[in-house]
Amino acid sequence: MFQQLIRSLILALSASSFAAVPAAAAPFTAFYDFGGPATVGDIFSFDLEGTVNNDNMNLIGNVSSLSNFQLNGVPVFDPNDPGIFGGPFSVILDVLSFDGTANSFIATNPIATDVLAFQSGFGAVVQSNAVFGPSGFSVSETFDATRWSITALATVSEPTPLTHLIVSGLVLLGGRQLRRVGSSSI
Repeated sequence: MFQQLIRSLILALSASSFAAVPAAAAPFTAFYDFGGPATVGDIFSFDLEGTVNNDNMNLIGNVSSLSNFQLNGVPVFDPNDPGIFGGPFSVILDVLSFDGTANSFIATNPIATDVLAFQSGFGAVVQSNAVFGPSGFSVSETFDATRWSITALATVSEPTPLTHLIVSGLVLLGGRQLRRVGSSSI
């Protein structure tokens, strides 16, 4: 009976180790260095969550949870105030790439006064209430992949159910071995 349980456990472990596990969303920070004549050195950055594409490790899809918008390291947007480059952003096109060559990304706030766009072969745009007074700004230029970068943020991983299953199996095997050793020494 116990041997049958061990065999079942081993089969379950081997089957689950080959099962496809969907990639989880991970946190990233994206940077773009605007290089136009009026914007030399203006570096725009923001945090996001996305999923690295298992078929093309250069791509990050399902981009969401945009936050921490900064221009030259200074926070510039208030996510709680849709009048100041804020409000929750809706991501319209949701693909970014590590090297910038395959970006297809557009996001806007609910009233469409604030826009982020980074599209390879087209343009890079960051616009905040540009038509609504002195606090607004607009920066745009032809997208240049050499000015783009994206980095993964460190995360703390949690044990998976597979890890728990493996540890439980090892404990059972160890307990069985202890019983064998204990009964043979009597």
